[in-house]
Amino acid sequence: MNPITVRTAVLLDNPGPPRLRLQWALLIIFCALAAAIGRLTYMLWPFDSDGAMYVYMGKIVSEGGRFCHDLCDNKFPSTALVTGLFYRICGIHWNAYVLVQSAMIVGGILMLAHMAAKWAGRWAWMPTFLFALVYLNFHPVVFGGFQLEALQIFFAILSALYAAEALMSDRQMPVFIAGMAAGLAAMCKPTGLAAIGAFGLLVTFKYARQRAGRQWLMKMVCLAAGVAIPLSGVLAYLYAADILQDMPALYRQISRYASNSQWGVIDVLKIPIAGMFIGFPLFVRAVIFRKDGLPVADVQSRNRKLLLAFAIAWLLLEFIGVIAQRRMYAYHFLVIGAPAALVFGLIPRRSRPITLLAALLPVAILSMEGAAGVVEVQGYAPRRMAISDYIQPRTRPGDTLWMDDEPRLLLETGLKSASRYPITFTFANYDEAPLEYSRGLLEDLARAKPKYIMLPTDFDRSIYERTQNIWELKEVPKRAANFILAWNRIRDFVVEDYWPEGHVRDLTAWRRRGS
Repeated sequence: MNPITVRTAVLLDNPGPPRLRLQWALLIIFCALAAAIGRLTYMLWPFDSDGAMYVYMGKIVSEGGRFCHDLCDNKFPSTALVTGLFYRICGIHWNAYVLVQSAMIVGGILMLAHMAAKWAGRWAWMPTFLFALVYLNFHPVVFGGFQLEALQIFFAILSALYAAEALMSDRQMPVFIAGMAAGLAAMCKPTGLAAIGAFGLLVTFKYARQRAGRQWLMKMVCLAAGVAIPLSGVLAYLYAADILQDMPALYRQISRYASNSQWGVIDVLKIPIAGMFIGFPLFVRAVIFRKDGLPVADVQSRNRKLLLAFAIAWLLLEFIGVIAQRRMYAYHFLVIGAPAALVFGLIPRRSRPITLLAALLPVAILSMEGAAGVVEVQGYAPRRMAISDYIQPRTRPGDTLWMDDEPRLLLETGLKSASRYPITFTFANYDEAPLEYSRGLLEDLARAKPKYIMLPTDFDRSIYERTQNIWELKEVPKRAANFILAWNRIRDFVVEDYWPEGHVRDLTAWRRRGS
């Protein structure tokens, strides 16, 4: 049954009286509105810090730049290969990134609903669809118009779609495709392998009970072959770019970044809070409205039980993946929405507008409230940064510059960075990171001799505030002291060879003497 047939059957079979039809229509419109507001309001916030960084790293790699040499960040080069494709498609048109990413999320939502309806029954389509529509566009965890988690989710859902197909049959091709899609998800973030991890657990348990080692081995070979396709592409790039030898050092950097993250009470509380956000609609549907239970014949199918086991395993592995990232920013939790939507949809209950509204209303309201904050702050903000308008007429193609968190400036002006370190967030990776990375930054600046360097006008206050706003600096005095020392060395370098040409908002544009 194709997705269009499923949607038509669910919406038109036994639609009930006109009043019920109106309730369904209003519920769907409400959830779609919450989703659109939650995600599309980021059109008002062009090239947010993370989004600009992902676009910039894609630009660097797609134009022949080398990761670890022309750009250093807490990401693997595979991430830049993925975002480079989007840069080729969207260029510097911010709205295009938001719309393409939104379309991918909608595609993932439809795949989840199709999966639930195909293997459990038509009754599972609507609850899966509406849950995914609200949760995969939940504004506080979307946090940006272009984010890795959204790209990862699309490929992870595609992987889950074929993994479910493979669980229900003995065919090998779906296993291969599931592995390949998971490999693409892992190019964004390694936790993209969670769906096939759940598949592997279930297949291992199944064939262990049947003592069918040969069948299990064939599944694992096909899975590994699928994952190897995108992995081979990444290895080919690393070899061609001559950066394969840089990977051990990059791995150690990322590992130290994760292991030196500081956990406070708030971080520990994020786990149960996320569990509550996911658990509330499950509780409402499963417990409060248990009187809406379906006939036994509709819920005891082998396929529904197997898909539910897969969804639960996938959800748990995604949770573990989020925790393993240590810092657990809110947007890291977006990925748990996909398997949670399957679990929600597979609860054997008749779907009524009032039950689904009760389950989804709190998150939908919170999402729209968060989006209203973006509209309030960014609604009348200029589409370009003031510093971009200042720098553009004073430079020529080929000039270089440097500013902390500079990717948006570089994208808007078309200029090149004077350093492989476009953002000093990496300075908070571990205790010695500020001194090590600032040394490399100053070497880059001395070699490139950028025409402009932008520093905070109220320098001391700005740097101190950063030590208070970045948790890893606030909680580790030694790291914060090294961070301040590193920035003072940067200021000393600038004052020696540059003069303050002008002030733009809270920045001072320092121009190299004689340029």
